[in-house]
Amino acid sequence: MVVLRSFLLFVAFLFLCSCTNDQLVEITGPSQAVVGPNHLIGVWALDSVKITTKEHPVEEGVAYEVLVWVPSPDEKDTLVIDENFFTWSKNNNGHEYSVDSAWINVYSQDTVRFVIMNSTAQALSFSSFGVYENPSNSGSGGEKRELGSDSLKIDSIYYFSNPTYYEVSFASDVYEKIIYNNGAGKCMPCHGVGTPYPVQLQPIQTAYNSLFYGFSSAGTPYIDTVNPGSSFLYKTILGADGVTIMPPISNNNGSLSSQDIDIIYLWISQGAKNN
Repeated sequence: MVVLRSFLLFVAFLFLCSCTNDQLVEITGPSQAVVGPNHLIGVWALDSVKITTKEHPVEEGVAYEVLVWVPSPDEKDTLVIDENFFTWSKNNNGHEYSVDSAWINVYSQDTVRFVIMNSTAQALSFSSFGVYENPSNSGSGGEKRELGSDSLKIDSIYYFSNPTYYEVSFASDVYEKIIYNNGAGKCMPCHGVGTPYPVQLQPIQTAYNSLFYGFSSAGTPYIDTVNPGSSFLYKTILGADGVTIMPPISNNNGSLSSQDIDIIYLWISQGAKNN
């Protein structure tokens, strides 16, 4: 049992470090969650890795063995993800790989596809799965496993968190500081109570309903939490795609700062919560 456990730890270590083409054979894994790519963008720190091992082909009565690795603070891997690529930094080495809404694709000595299981603004987890062939059958030496199987199935789940995560509050960050601000907010000259403009942004619940449920004259939703950059509100505060910028430069209470714009975009990307 000691020999078997040592072997499993050794295989798990190899899996975490790298995989060579003659060791890992990709197999069909569980159905993955389809996650919007905007949820992937950010900086992530590795919290833990859960590794599950089992004989392959699966034999009746052979139990899984589960190993959990939690890195020390100075050993945490980091991911920096943008719309197209992510940089995985491990042991002071950085590597850039491709990414899309459902897969993280790693191309190095071999090809490995990591299935993204869950992604929010706070946490990201993805799994990797494959079968390690028995070294004694691949010409690379080693002792044959006592249980008689030629290979070992490995399933790993990597859990990352976003250490810089900040949840935007609609009440304090968006409404009080930007929209209203005790009547001096940057939206109040035109969208307060009694103003003639159709989008009313006072009081707070009216403001939230107007933004979250509203549409432009062309039928574009003010808020699109799946594609925040397509939100009419975001295009309006940027003056993008031919949309007239609001509030205008001539606004008596001033125009939006770049920080104001970032806060509104972050609020939308986090689900435009009424918080």
